[in-house]
Amino acid sequence: MLAFTPLRTIKKPKWWQPWTGLTTNRRILRSTAVIAVLTLIVRAVGLGREVTIAAYFGTNDQVDAYLTAFLLPNFVVNVLAGSLNTAFIPIFVTTREQRGAAAANRLFGSVLLCTSLLLLAVTVVLTLLMPMILPALAPAFTPAKLALSVHLFHWLSPVIALQGLITIWSAVLNAGEEFALPAILPAVATLVALGFLVAGFNTFGIYSLAIGYVLGFGLQAVALGWLVARRNFALWPRWDGWTPELRRVLEQYLPMIAGALLLSGTNLVEQFMAASLPAGSVASLGYAARLTGVANGICAMALGTAVLPHFSAMVARANWVAVRHTLRTYRWLIFLAGGMAAVGLFAASGPIVWALFRRGQFTAEDARLVASLQRCYALQLPFYAGGIFLVRLISSLHANKYLMWGSLISLLLNIALNALLISHLGLVGVALTNSLMYVLSFAYLSIVVWRLLDQRLQLRVQI
Repeated sequence: MLAFTPLRTIKKPKWWQPWTGLTTNRRILRSTAVIAVLTLIVRAVGLGREVTIAAYFGTNDQVDAYLTAFLLPNFVVNVLAGSLNTAFIPIFVTTREQRGAAAANRLFGSVLLCTSLLLLAVTVVLTLLMPMILPALAPAFTPAKLALSVHLFHWLSPVIALQGLITIWSAVLNAGEEFALPAILPAVATLVALGFLVAGFNTFGIYSLAIGYVLGFGLQAVALGWLVARRNFALWPRWDGWTPELRRVLEQYLPMIAGALLLSGTNLVEQFMAASLPAGSVASLGYAARLTGVANGICAMALGTAVLPHFSAMVARANWVAVRHTLRTYRWLIFLAGGMAAVGLFAASGPIVWALFRRGQFTAEDARLVASLQRCYALQLPFYAGGIFLVRLISSLHANKYLMWGSLISLLLNIALNALLISHLGLVGVALTNSLMYVLSFAYLSIVVWRLLDQRLQLRVQI
């Protein structure tokens, strides 16, 4: 059994020393800046992949089939592995603060075992049921297009287990305030997939992209596993029994699964709506969402990843004054950054899409449609970023049941707004619905956070 060495005891390089005495808010800002820069690189690589795919395939049926096949592996990882991170990190940090590093490492080994078994079981079930699931997701697909989607899913199915390992290993490193390598490594899978597409397009067609992704995620897992082993975390799954800490993780995990399932269900709804429209609609929606995803990754995910360990530590110490101060400070920073990004992307959508995608099989008509969809997506940026920040605080407060109810509200709103807008605006209505959902979700999360903090402060006064 490996001995656990807390990251704080590991000697830092000389360039790190000036940061060691920073306040919590400045440490969050530093970590956010590091993750944002690395995320920008990763997203830029991803954007290069989209530009290449657009040049090779345009918006044809092969892209529709690939995106539909990739949807379910991505959905499973987001729901199962992603949900576990937000449930696991606060409990892990609390265990480390209150019971020591060895107890936290044992908890991690048990969580890793449970996650691995769950993801393997889901992969087997989806592989067996995929011929029945895909026709329901894409009823307008022709039989040949559905068959291609099924075959591509079979190639992509190992990604579920690989991404699950990557996600949980990244989580335990983030809990120890190690952000750099987990943030930059996703570029590996994209670069390998892009290389296989360029090298094998004439031989394998769209399959070259799927094969490249599986190999890329495999390399990413190897690199991340090496870092986890060097930091003396539990590299392999192991069972330490039904400890109180593991039960607490599961108590927070189940509402997160339900919430993520409902929230990710909005992506399935949008995919279903787009698949019911003319051919190429799924691909056009995917291209339009790419730059918004880049901005969300920089403005939101970087901050969300950086702030969760810090919020968890403050909550473990019952430092509610510091929590409220951090919340107020970053509320304005988030809306300033997100608002500027939204205005810039909305104003420049036409030239950006034309410059990035207008080549090869991607026509001028395709560019006009994608630009209009991208403007609708741009509206969500400050609200998505603010929502991610509030979600991390709610998870740190061990109140994930509120996220479950919020996800249910978001799903119902998504269905209702799609039904209302798609009949009037077509595919544009799908993108606009997505942004409106995040606006309303942010309002709900704001109310929940302030009520939870008021309850904690009142309880502290009574004690």
